[in-house]
Amino acid sequence: MSADMVEPCSAVADVGCDHAHTCIWLLQNNVAGKCIGMDVRKGPLKKAEENLRLYGYSDRVELRLSYGIDELKPGEAEAVIIAGMGGEMIRDILERDKTAQKVLSAGKSPVLVLQPQSHYHSVRRWLYDNGFSILKEDICREDDKFYQCIKAARSDSGMVKEKPSSAELYFGPCLLKNRHPVLKEFLEIEYRKKKYLLEQIGKSTNPASLVRRAEVEELFGIICEACILCGAVTE
Repeated sequence: MSADMVEPCSAVADVGCDHAHTCIWLLQNNVAGKCIGMDVRKGPLKKAEENLRLYGYSDRVELRLSYGIDELKPGEAEAVIIAGMGGEMIRDILERDKTAQKVLSAGKSPVLVLQPQSHYHSVRRWLYDNGFSILKEDICREDDKFYQCIKAARSDSGMVKEKPSSAELYFGPCLLKNRHPVLKEFLEIEYRKKKYLLEQIGKSTNPASLVRRAEVEELFGIICEACILCGAVTE
């Protein structure tokens, strides 16, 4: 899903490239002229090297041992893919000291294609707070799990004027606006889950349960708002 969001360009950096399957797909489909595959572990990079030899792309993919985009130089890639990890980790990679900021604040900051497995709101909040506009979003369901993908680019002014709502942070402004059918399905499931959880917590008199109830009620309210915006069925 993340690779589908990349526009044809000369170079793409894949953070957490694992076995280089995304890099291979980008080259096979003429989306990227070359790729930079980066991973924090030597094992996956070794397997990636084998796969690239097998497909004949060793000369078009440079593999680097790197935490996040630490080893990416400004201007090297027109797009950066970060997928397959938690949202908080993606956020930490994007805001990591001066290394990441040099890449992201370069003359022409790369387009970011992000596919967090959790904490979507943390990723979107970072994007809004750091002058990125969300251009496109998608969501899919696979083996009873839902995955969201976000494409963003730094705005010309470096500022995003409109403050996002909590529903937009959690469920995506583009997904809500387009009333994505898979998002509706996701929201309906989350609505039922949180409603049931509130009913169960309500039966407890434990002080800790009161704190937990307040947290769930807040999230339930956000889900209800998103359901209204998206036209999801809640009952």
